[in-house]
Amino acid sequence: MATRYTSIQVILDRILRDSLFTGLTYEAVLDYYLDFLDIVMIPDMFQEKMAIIPITNYRGALPDDFFMLQQLLLDGKASREATDTFHNFYNELSEYLDNKSSSVTTNPCTHKIENNYIYTSMKEGEAQVSYYAVPTINGEIAVPSEGTFLRAFQRYVEVEFMRILFRNSKINRAVLDHAEQQYFWAVGAYETSSRRLDLSRAESFFNAHTSLISSKSNFYERFKKLGGK
Repeated sequence: MATRYTSIQVILDRILRDSLFTGLTYEAVLDYYLDFLDIVMIPDMFQEKMAIIPITNYRGALPDDFFMLQQLLLDGKASREATDTFHNFYNELSEYLDNKSSSVTTNPCTHKIENNYIYTSMKEGEAQVSYYAVPTINGEIAVPSEGTFLRAFQRYVEVEFMRILFRNSKINRAVLDHAEQQYFWAVGAYETSSRRLDLSRAESFFNAHTSLISSKSNFYERFKKLGGK
């Protein structure tokens, strides 16, 4: 995760120093950022969060800032992605599930995520969710305060805005091509920079990848021992 975040307004202020981008709005930059998250998808762009979600009738509502699941526990036990084709309909099948003679049963630790809800194989209880969230500062979307990231996202916004200008014959193709090339270099530099390891991260990484056979219990132990010797 990034160690520092800053307001997304920083990007808009940088871009508007060039009169070519007059008309670019804060709301447009927010839209471009959500697109950029999907395109690049690097953990440093997110905050790690944890939420406790009440489960009622096999279902619970995800947090408003949920972006992507990291891992999920059901009453403290690691839950895996469900494979049951009827998994999201356990509430409707409850009369069969309660019937001990029925062949329809549930695994105690499976889940599926759909439409801002989590569907679990547990009828009632609590889900402990570790997830990635879009960072915010004072309720507004924030971005990593790191030089290579700021350049990469700035170049992305510039290219997207220039495509509108090009379609309206306000710039020529050569200007757009140059902007796209600058974006490709900047996003490549950011992706390279995001892989840098400090000493403690390097220790965990090398410990996790120097074993020929990985432990099959890592998932159910929440990967807690993965970086140890």
